[in-house]
Amino acid sequence: MSRLLTLILLAALSLLYFSGLSDVGLLGPDEPRYAAIGRQMARSGDWVTPVLWGNPWFEKPALLYWMTGIGTVLGLGPELAPRLPVTLSAVLFIVFFCWILSRNLPGSPVPLYSSIILATSAAWMTYGFVSVTDMPLAVCSAAAMLLSVYCCAPAWVAGLLLGLAVLAKGLAGFVFFAPVVIWLLWIKEYRRLAITLLVAILTATPWYVLCYLRNGQAFIDEFFVKHHFQRFSTDALRHVQPWYFYIPVMLGAVFPWTPLYGVLFRKSLYEDRRIAMIGLWVLWGVVFFSVSKNKLPGYILPVVPGVAVLLGLAADRSPRWVLALSAWLLSVIPALAHILGPALDHGLTKVAIPNPPAWGAVVAGIATIWCLGKRRHAMVAVALLFLIPVLYMKQVAFPVLNQSVSAREAAKRGAPVCADASKRDLYYGLNYYLDVQQKLPVCGDVATPP
Repeated sequence: MSRLLTLILLAALSLLYFSGLSDVGLLGPDEPRYAAIGRQMARSGDWVTPVLWGNPWFEKPALLYWMTGIGTVLGLGPELAPRLPVTLSAVLFIVFFCWILSRNLPGSPVPLYSSIILATSAAWMTYGFVSVTDMPLAVCSAAAMLLSVYCCAPAWVAGLLLGLAVLAKGLAGFVFFAPVVIWLLWIKEYRRLAITLLVAILTATPWYVLCYLRNGQAFIDEFFVKHHFQRFSTDALRHVQPWYFYIPVMLGAVFPWTPLYGVLFRKSLYEDRRIAMIGLWVLWGVVFFSVSKNKLPGYILPVVPGVAVLLGLAADRSPRWVLALSAWLLSVIPALAHILGPALDHGLTKVAIPNPPAWGAVVAGIATIWCLGKRRHAMVAVALLFLIPVLYMKQVAFPVLNQSVSAREAAKRGAPVCADASKRDLYYGLNYYLDVQQKLPVCGDVATPP
């Protein structure tokens, strides 16, 4: 495909990210908490100490809060201020991703295939919508990795991005970069490695030093001891999962391209040592966080671009029926639209899964036939047809999420005397939308959630 058509396709896919950003209120306990901290930074002018409803909050570093604070200063609304900067970072990374692969794989369809897979993957789309720290970490760490592996930009650029990754989610930025350090040593790029690490340290250190100087040992104990080392080694943070937790997560992360995993075990796929490095980088990230006691799906989001590179290669070499199977999975999305809201509200096990709408099967059938008959543009056809069920899902699911999962509508009814702290999503959402300086009183004897 020409560059113009590639840009048109990426622009069309970006619609999936920007549509509906303010159609549903902030979700979960994290979005409203992080948004409240960023809003407070903008109002107070203190861009160092994160403050959540009157108290210092040292769970995460400052990058996401700065992004939200900038959105607040620019006058964006209560949803766009925290979400739009994250969405922009996700979309801009897709463009960067396509550029760097095209530069290093000229004339190959793999850059386009990999970009389509990343842009339409369930994980990248989901975390590109919500304002949490996973996407800023993924964008910065994956960009630093790709620039270092392909050596196509000055080392200080990768160092700056690595430093921002450390400002996005702490030491996890260095964890994901560890295999790249070994890679640069192996190819004897000692100067590049030294500059990258030095610039990363110079970028990230000032905030950490300032936060420590202002808050003392409390910052060290909360940020490093509790939310780094205890999160990794103990069950104190209540996110304990079995060692195999990330196996289904990784399968679902690249939906609807999951069938392409079956092609990844071909030895010929890794003949290029840079591709082998990306494969090892992905494996390292999944294994490291599988060892951790506490696990959440977003922890391994930074490896999804690496997976997209590998799956793009797989798509170029896979049998037609594998792509056809991926295309047929589009039929599942309209059914998910009807269970997403109830599943988040009550739990997936308590929701009846409906039959997919007939039109979804028609869309998937067209994509499937195209994959079987016209391989050259099969990925493009699936990507364009992907727009239809996903936009439908937003139209169906977002009103339900806004009414039952987000606290935005409840806040419009006014401030309650107290709030049920056992419902963490609504509790923190109410505090955010009511714009309180101190958290709402807790009804009864239920302890305030962490």
